[in-house]
Amino acid sequence: GPNAFDRLTLYPGFSPASRGGAVGGVVSIASASSARALPAGASRRIGIRGAYATDALFGTSGGLNFNRIVLNGGSRTGRLDVSVAGIVEGQGSVRLGQDQNASRVYLAAGLDTTVTVTGTGTQTAVNVLRFAPSEGLRIPSSAVSSYTVLGHASYRVAQGHEVGLTVLGSQTQQRQFDYLNLYNPPQLQADRSWSRAIIGSWRGRLAQRDRLVLSGEAHLSWQTDREIDGPLTSASELASRDPFGGFLIGPLGFRFDLDNFAVNDQLVRNFRTNSGRLSPYDLTQATQYALVDQWRNNAYGAQGFSDGGGPVGRLTLARENRTVATAALNARIGTRHRVRLGAEYTGYRESYYSSQLISQALSDAYVESPNRSALFADYTLELDRLRVDAGLRLDRFSSGASRPGFPRISTAPGFDPANPTAQFSADQSHSRWSPRIRVTGTVTDRLTAFGAVTTLAQVPDFSAIYTGINTDLSVTNPQQVYGTDLGFERATLGELGARVSLAPATSVDGTVWTRGGQRRPSVVFENVFDPLRLQNVSLSRYRLTDPGSASGLDLRLSHALGGQGEAWLSYSYVDPAEHEQVSSRPHTVAAAILYNTGPDLQGPAAAVRDVGVYGAFRIASGTAYTACPTSIPNDAGVISPALCNGAPAGALFSARLPTLKVLDLRVT
Repeated sequence: GPNAFDRLTLYPGFSPASRGGAVGGVVSIASASSARALPAGASRRIGIRGAYATDALFGTSGGLNFNRIVLNGGSRTGRLDVSVAGIVEGQGSVRLGQDQNASRVYLAAGLDTTVTVTGTGTQTAVNVLRFAPSEGLRIPSSAVSSYTVLGHASYRVAQGHEVGLTVLGSQTQQRQFDYLNLYNPPQLQADRSWSRAIIGSWRGRLAQRDRLVLSGEAHLSWQTDREIDGPLTSASELASRDPFGGFLIGPLGFRFDLDNFAVNDQLVRNFRTNSGRLSPYDLTQATQYALVDQWRNNAYGAQGFSDGGGPVGRLTLARENRTVATAALNARIGTRHRVRLGAEYTGYRESYYSSQLISQALSDAYVESPNRSALFADYTLELDRLRVDAGLRLDRFSSGASRPGFPRISTAPGFDPANPTAQFSADQSHSRWSPRIRVTGTVTDRLTAFGAVTTLAQVPDFSAIYTGINTDLSVTNPQQVYGTDLGFERATLGELGARVSLAPATSVDGTVWTRGGQRRPSVVFENVFDPLRLQNVSLSRYRLTDPGSASGLDLRLSHALGGQGEAWLSYSYVDPAEHEQVSSRPHTVAAAILYNTGPDLQGPAAAVRDVGVYGAFRIASGTAYTACPTSIPNDAGVISPALCNGAPAGALFSARLPTLKVLDLRVT
């Protein structure tokens, strides 16, 4: 949150070589120091600030029981600087859309009566529920909550040297609203994702001689991300139906997790041999877990609402551990030359499982240990009217995986259960050079121009490499997507722009840009020879594809409002690559104003002292879609609404949704 950092830097397009792993921009955030929590000129050495926000004032008809608590504080003692920050949010209900009040969800509200049902010589007592509509906008069993906490401590060891420790933690938990199973609590599910990081840092000046200043930095961190998506325990489901303030802080209890269903090498071996533990359930007796819809015991007396059974559905368990090390050496030579040299390394441990509880369709499991490393060099030359920034980066990564050439493992001809990977081949290591250069020149006192060319490389998402790697084609369905040994995602960006000062407080910026030479993962269909069927079959696989080039224009008029704020108006045009058309907005006009009256107003104007106005307006083209014909004749020659089933669609992405209009205004 904004209470946790002091400085945010955006590197759009051209970024230093030391900032890798991006294909178009880098955001750099510096953690907050204690100075943020201490008032200017304060003599005390400890400060804390807090804030609370809620929508409870609008009641159940206008609020979702949203609550936010924000805290940050700090302390300075001699050479030690400590800061902490945290944001906790709770929301008691999801929003289902406009006019939600007019479409109530019915809740079980106790027992109405008990009915005895006689059939085939037996009698069964069936409890008939009483129902009541949900209140206003609020939907039951759908709370979502999150928190982020940060702690940072730095200590000045000696003149020019500083060590630091940063600790990060975050969590998001959400109940998954499921109306068709609302009266069958064992079937209700949730998801939890959480992250932790511990980062140790050192920065210091190493030498200073004549015109040379030499400094360095080093960082070492341990990081982890985890996710669970599946059915809750009975106790946790009951306790989290309507949490106070929508807050779900304590971990939800899941029926299956990484403790009672380990995702390890043995599970991967079971997938490869198609034997042993493949699910928390016995897949040979899967029908015993099926959902039951027998009594139509719901608010509508309709079929489709489960009465019992389960839980069934998809279970996802994921864990990624990372160890990250970075070191850099910085040299400043006189006033014109700056050099930065460095290296970084990241080692991963991936554990992933996702499968239906009673079926292996679209199942996936893998345990892998990829790694990535990089060397980088940045150079800056500053002359009176010219600045040159150049960089070179070498990235390398290895998936560490091995895979079959065709997705048959246990059903492959010649398969040996004692050596299930005998027919596997190891993935290759991949490397990529990324040069970049930017030249900025002051043409006149009012005109500054620049040009840049940047080649970028990014490690592809590991899911595109590993998905389906241990799933045999015989146990899944045709919609299964398989990962492949992918190289780097990459792109080349070109920029040409200028800034003109129209007046001391007014300027115009313009940039034209192009992006080409792209390679990024996409799902493609391939006809591949099946060694079991001895014929070609169609497979869905991730491959690096070229989505085509894109280009655009950005214009902005900015005006400074004295020392109290700024206002600007901008226009952007984008001619997207072919595969980006569906999400692109070719034309965008935006405007913003940020203004604060300040503390020095006197007389009648003092009534609006320290008033801040922050407004933003945006109007943009609608996104593209492919239109279906409005109607088609059926077999009887009657015109009926079309769903594009068998009917020719319109030109690809030739239609657009309505224009997007957004207005945000905040007064403080």
